[in-house]
Amino acid sequence: MPTRRQFLAVGAALGGLFATAGCADVVGSAGSGRDELQLGVITATRSFAPSQAQLGHYLPYFQAVYDPVVRLRPDGSVAPGLATAWEYDESRTRLTLRLRDDVVFTDGTRFDSAAVRANVEAFQTENGPLASMLRLVQGVETPSPDVAVVVLSAPDPGLLDTLGSAGGFIASPAALGQESLAHQPVGSGPYLLDQAGTTIGVKYTFVRNPDHWGEPLPFERVVLTVIIDGRARLNALKAGQLDGAFTSSASDAAEATSVGLENTTGPVNFEGLIMFDREGRLTPELGDVRVRRALSVAINREGILRGILLGLGEPTGQIFRPGDDGYLSELDDAFPYDPDEARRLLAEAGLAGGLEIDFPVYPSMEPAVADAVIANWSDVGVRVRRLEWAGDETIPNLQKAQVSLAYFPLAMQGTWRQMTNFIAEKASWNTFKVAHLTVTDCIARYQRGDTAAATELNRFLVDQVWFAPFYRPSSLYLHNRALAVQAQARQATPALYNYAPAV
Repeated sequence: MPTRRQFLAVGAALGGLFATAGCADVVGSAGSGRDELQLGVITATRSFAPSQAQLGHYLPYFQAVYDPVVRLRPDGSVAPGLATAWEYDESRTRLTLRLRDDVVFTDGTRFDSAAVRANVEAFQTENGPLASMLRLVQGVETPSPDVAVVVLSAPDPGLLDTLGSAGGFIASPAALGQESLAHQPVGSGPYLLDQAGTTIGVKYTFVRNPDHWGEPLPFERVVLTVIIDGRARLNALKAGQLDGAFTSSASDAAEATSVGLENTTGPVNFEGLIMFDREGRLTPELGDVRVRRALSVAINREGILRGILLGLGEPTGQIFRPGDDGYLSELDDAFPYDPDEARRLLAEAGLAGGLEIDFPVYPSMEPAVADAVIANWSDVGVRVRRLEWAGDETIPNLQKAQVSLAYFPLAMQGTWRQMTNFIAEKASWNTFKVAHLTVTDCIARYQRGDTAAATELNRFLVDQVWFAPFYRPSSLYLHNRALAVQAQARQATPALYNYAPAV
């Protein structure tokens, strides 16, 4: 089996090939005249085991080969999937799922309530990156083959969302725990992984599953090509080698639309600094809230938004989005640019001579943003050691508590998911597992239905600078005119179900 280093080398070579391909103003169409969807993606999945599923750019891999318990529509509302109906009891600690009885996995095993139970248990126990999403599930009862009852230790306001995304993909129980599942998915999804057309880490080809129970998706064949470099993805789109691809670059999006490509947008992320090391375990200086605040107010976030993102987004200082419980409009202005105040805070913290900090830079990060952050910090005496990471290293490295802070986009997933994925002690993105009584209390109260607790929590996060968001950028998904694409609520890229030939 090829090594990871070999995969990276192949991926880099492929990116270079696309980077030099046709840059004329004539926009081609990769899928024209054939029933194929060619997408450029920024990362490869390391495993097809459902327990290892992640959100965002990883979801299309799993959506291709597995069915979720429920499906999330483009607007984020819940629709039937493997479950045709669902109902909570009065305490909201028992979710009864009515299941389809006509689903068969690719190994011939029939889907039933026992498959739901086995997959939930695997997600909880196989060390997946998002295992905490199902931390409140005590078990799954199976009163009949077509009824499963998810039993919770306490109400989980985000459970149905979880069962429609990373925590809800169902593989054949016979395949769970097998090493082969990492690269040979055994699901019931709309597509099958074409091993002959797949190079792990580089290109993944999926062909329509002829035995899928549902309405077929529009394309017979889907190809996900890993192209880490954003410029290479744009050039591949312009040359007609791709139908669609994500970009984080406003200038690339402007160039794309100028030559006839389409740009599907919608605010799905907050971007800015995640202060992982809030207690100063790795970088002692970050244990002081004055230092965290200084690092934040040193950044000219509105200048970056206007000058680099071309105004495609809204400045903010909070991780909750408008309309969510906890959102406060005044906190969008929580960290005004003030380099003098940054210097004063550093001096007050005993760091008049500045400090030195590690700062990860990775391929999907707009280089001009990295340069601007480093320049702003340098202006107030903060010296940066750049950590250059490969694309497939970024998320694993961030989640291993290897750095004290990072600039990174995280999805605005709704109030409860923000709490459980980013804030709670066991949250995947609380990498140092920092606990605080105020945080624990607010989350517990919100879980019991006290929406005011979300507002209190938001104020605490901003006051203590656990995060220092810059803005809510518009998501930028580029595609040719032959393709109709719907943005997916709370996700950086469209769901695989959201593509169709343009009418």
